[in-house]
Amino acid sequence: MRQLSSLNSVQEFVSQIKKELEKRDLPVGELFERCFKSTLDTTVQMKEDGSVFIVTGDIPAMWLRDSSCQVKPYLCLAGREPQIADMIAGVILRQISCILIDPYANAFNETANGNGWQTDLTKMHPHIWERKYEIDSLCFPMELSYLYWKNTGRTDIFTDEFLQAARSIVTVFRTEQDHENSSDYLFERRDCIHTDTLSRNGKGALVKPHTGLIWSGFRPSDDSCVYGYLIPSNMFAAVILSGNRRRKRVRRLLMIPGICLLNLQRKRLRFLRVCGKRSRSMRSYLWMKKGLTSRFMRMRWMDTANI
Repeated sequence: MRQLSSLNSVQEFVSQIKKELEKRDLPVGELFERCFKSTLDTTVQMKEDGSVFIVTGDIPAMWLRDSSCQVKPYLCLAGREPQIADMIAGVILRQISCILIDPYANAFNETANGNGWQTDLTKMHPHIWERKYEIDSLCFPMELSYLYWKNTGRTDIFTDEFLQAARSIVTVFRTEQDHENSSDYLFERRDCIHTDTLSRNGKGALVKPHTGLIWSGFRPSDDSCVYGYLIPSNMFAAVILSGNRRRKRVRRLLMIPGICLLNLQRKRLRFLRVCGKRSRSMRSYLWMKKGLTSRFMRMRWMDTANI
């Protein structure tokens, strides 16, 4: 296959963006070109089964979240460039196979080579690089799938395996709405900083069940949650799995009637009232909460990566 960065559609798009940047006196055209082509040249690994393994940075593993964000910039070309569309479809195919291995894992090996954090005290597998459960790691592949369909009109990714993975995601989210009583997920890492492990022998900080929110062990930064209900990730999940009008057609394609979070959609207005606070200029939201008392943690402006 021809190198993706040398495709005419990619070259034309890069030239167009560089001209627009030059018109605006922004001297970053060369930087944009290097960055835009770098992912295609250095991280995309095509496999014989049609899947695509995306290397994350200098680590020989594929993160569900990172791989989605790495290929999202190329969606604008997918509608007119079949090779780009095939590449993104291959990434989704690989993500689905990873989720079917373990929906609680956030990063996976290229093969069952046993690389990564195999000594972590959790249910590790040779295919898994790291098993930090993060809500957003399950949201990003679903978002990428929707955007892929939206930009290409192709439905080839919506296979039986995709349906199985989507149902697995919903099952995990429903389970983690009652983390304390229903979940068997545990995670501990020895001899590390406190943000790389969970408290209470791997169970994580105590939270109140049946609030309609989903518990998350870790944040998009791969650091552990201080409180188990990470609001930005819950909002992401509410959007990804809600039954809003734009996604109804995709839901029909998936044949999943009512693929929305248990309790979360019908509690949406209550969720916004409880977690949101309107100021004169904008609405702001809590970052994390535990649901155990009526007094919330003090609101903080923080950088939640990739959300």
